[in-house]
Amino acid sequence: MEKISAKTIKSILDKLPHAFDYPYWNMADTTYKEELFLAIILTYKIPKEEALKLQSKVFPRNKLLRQILKEEVIECMGCYGKDFLGTSFYGTYTNKNIKFQT
Repeated sequence: MEKISAKTIKSILDKLPHAFDYPYWNMADTTYKEELFLAIILTYKIPKEEALKLQSKVFPRNKLLRQILKEEVIECMGCYGKDFLGTSFYGTYTNKNIKFQT
């Protein structure tokens, strides 16, 4: 695994335009910067514990990113929630569609 520091990530994110501080589309819970941060985590294959340490340095008060990295919420169409269908950030678990009986 290549090493990347919180300082490097923060430097990359700080160079992005101010528009990247706003949700990346009108229904999203995250900003472009937050999504870029998550993409960096996946690209560098940073393990969960290390990613949580980076998150606490780059986005220290961001509860949603912490929940995403801890796999407490799942993304669905740009929104994050506990009971959403889909796979957690690191792929540890999947919520599947439950067929209802009629």
